[in-house]
Amino acid sequence: YDDLIGPEVLNHIKCDKVYVGKRKGAHYKKQNEINDLLLNAAKNHLRVLRLKGGDPFIFGRGGEELMHLQDNGVKVSVVPGITASLAASASSMIPLTHRGISRRLTFMSAHHVDTELESIPKEGTLVLYMGASKLEFLSVKLQELGIAGETSVALIYNASQPDEDMEHLTIATL
Repeated sequence: YDDLIGPEVLNHIKCDKVYVGKRKGAHYKKQNEINDLLLNAAKNHLRVLRLKGGDPFIFGRGGEELMHLQDNGVKVSVVPGITASLAASASSMIPLTHRGISRRLTFMSAHHVDTELESIPKEGTLVLYMGASKLEFLSVKLQELGIAGETSVALIYNASQPDEDMEHLTIATL
């Protein structure tokens, strides 16, 4: 299980639990180690559940884990989750698309946004995952790209979790 699974969920699961969480700069296990843990457990005929918060296929490395298992002959089922941006949209009541306002939706990881600035669209809704440490940089660079400083921004931390926090700002006030 990862960092996005709270104790209220873990307490209901009656099995051996292996923590493999990742936070910026603090990876308890490297991705190849997680892949191998999953594969070894499956090869030992254990029933394995890889519990991830959100959608495992949106910045969750679920695709890497799936491919590793399938490449090694392990049958896999995937139960989709709700990605953080959709949970944040619902809990904040801010639509990600809206007729006449936003007809485009872009998801990006902020981990490498400094090298991918030119790919940021100037229209529509931009959802940046994992960008809390780059807010000042993003404020400056988005304005340099021609996005108006008064453009609305919602910063949502721990979307749909009991400790969810939200701030309404503008690009200029990031």
